[in-house]
Amino acid sequence: TTVTGRSCSHQIKDRYLESFGVDELVMRKFLDTGAIKEIAATVPDLFFIDGTEISIVMRTGNPLLTTGALAIIGIPPGDGTTVKNNKHGEPVYWVRKGNILIISTHQDEVDAILAAKKDGTGLGQSHEFKYMLTQVPVTKETVAYTYLSDPFIRNLVGPATKIGQLRRLHARADLEAASAAALLANFDGQGAQSTDLGHLAKHDYLRPAHIATDRTVGKDLVASSATYGTPRRMHSLTRQPVKLASPEEQDAYKQYLENYNRFWRRFFDPIAIRYEQKPGGRHELETFILPLIDNSLYGGLRTALSADNKPLPVPVVEPTPVGILSVNLNDEGWLGIIEGLSDQLEDIIGLDGTILDLLGPDIHIVLHDADPIIQIGNGELAGMLGQFRGGDSAEIMGISAIVSMLTRPSSIHLGLSDPDEARRILMNSSWDDGGTSNIFDFGKGSLSKVTGQDRWIYSITFEDVITLRYGIEIQDRYIIINNLPFSNKLTVTGTEPAANGAAALQLNPAVCLAQAPALFTSASEANRAAAKLGAACLLPITLAGTNDIDEAAGMHARIFGFRPVHPGIGSWSWNAKQSEITSSAYGSFWTNHQPGFDPDAPLTGIFKRVSRADFAMQFEEDGLRTTVSWTTRK
Repeated sequence: TTVTGRSCSHQIKDRYLESFGVDELVMRKFLDTGAIKEIAATVPDLFFIDGTEISIVMRTGNPLLTTGALAIIGIPPGDGTTVKNNKHGEPVYWVRKGNILIISTHQDEVDAILAAKKDGTGLGQSHEFKYMLTQVPVTKETVAYTYLSDPFIRNLVGPATKIGQLRRLHARADLEAASAAALLANFDGQGAQSTDLGHLAKHDYLRPAHIATDRTVGKDLVASSATYGTPRRMHSLTRQPVKLASPEEQDAYKQYLENYNRFWRRFFDPIAIRYEQKPGGRHELETFILPLIDNSLYGGLRTALSADNKPLPVPVVEPTPVGILSVNLNDEGWLGIIEGLSDQLEDIIGLDGTILDLLGPDIHIVLHDADPIIQIGNGELAGMLGQFRGGDSAEIMGISAIVSMLTRPSSIHLGLSDPDEARRILMNSSWDDGGTSNIFDFGKGSLSKVTGQDRWIYSITFEDVITLRYGIEIQDRYIIINNLPFSNKLTVTGTEPAANGAAALQLNPAVCLAQAPALFTSASEANRAAAKLGAACLLPITLAGTNDIDEAAGMHARIFGFRPVHPGIGSWSWNAKQSEITSSAYGSFWTNHQPGFDPDAPLTGIFKRVSRADFAMQFEEDGLRTTVSWTTRK
């Protein structure tokens, strides 16, 4: 819901188990026998929601155990191919060849797998995959490995796939329009004629189909096409190969290609993704992309961030902060930040401008647990530094720093090459303009040393109305600027290297105590909007005579391919008198409700079982490496 603004289920697992002709209970019994040692899944494309073919390749262990496990599925012993039909009448191919077992939803996929095994031409033998294994190797902690090859991605953006997907999207729209027309006609009291497409077209309920010209509507109001399937089970692109294209389709692909070449000048492939489980409840997901896509986003990052893989030392702060954003800037990035800052340091803060030579290349924004007065961004923990579009990375970093320093307890930690020299410069710095000079043409300021401590207080007053005070001190290898110098006491106990050297973000959801009510409120607002969207999906079905919400949700899944799910806590109910769907937690279309924060309620949200999460990235030659790690709560 946080990402999409919607709360729904496409029932992906159930749908593909249906394709294999088994239910989840049987499949789990099969796997629990221990006969299967390794599993690989291969797909021709990534259109899981619309529909694709899936093949599973398994390496088995003990032959007798394997035969017994296959008996659960109904597969006879011995090598060979068994074809079974699923409940939709579609063939499912079970192939046993020695210690290899293959399940596939399409014969062409089976043939390709067997040919690759026979000829030794499979993906595992390709030079590109062997190279990627040197960059992202399989270790004893590796649980799963995903690889998107260069030919695979080229196929995804090629004309056959793009035009095939375009046709399927048009066909899906035709089918949904037919079901929507039938729903409306049924609501209007058309009775049995609600599913008569000729009647619907004659009375302007339905326009001519764009591509699914063989569509029909059943008594259950589900539209289907022998060529394209139903919205819940669209036929795969493999079953509808594109051999010829219309002039309109050629023009559409040409336009797509021009945009692709404009924004993505090089292919972003291959891509390797490794998931590992580590001791202590820690998990890690590492992604390596080569060569890197050449677009404005990554161009801006490259302009500002270090690309020589220098270590990024992140400060270890006590008490544990909510989050730390860290970057290693390159020379150009530093120039973008400090250009002209030397004179300002001397004129405004009274510091010797030579201290700039001691700074960097790392900058860290540390946010502490507090209920924010002003909310920047979406209010979620992952968006705590705001969401700014446009501008280069150095500018975004600067905006984030300014916003955090003005809206919530935070501190900026600047790396120092010589902490002792920086401390000496500060020792010789203190002043008070006493109102004799203007700062930015309004206000006055002062820099004072705290007696008996290596700490300074910088104070600035605007028009004798607003006063801001910042603490300045040196701890470990950092100069720290703290926006609550008296109450926000923090200690740097050392450093720890980020997983990658260009940029890193550390989140500590477990310490979100003071700001938990604000985070809960933000999530409730998103859930309230999603609850209204879900109710809007269900309303036409309930108006057509289905008064049970659960039944309406199931009918919606059959008709349109996804099931609206009530977000967060609570449930929907149908008010027949007012013809209205109401959420017990978030109200109706015309009333806004949302629950209050309950500290004793169970944790919710994406981080509910996470005590710490780390995100890090770095550039490597033409590639990009990202690492996401998280530790589960005890």
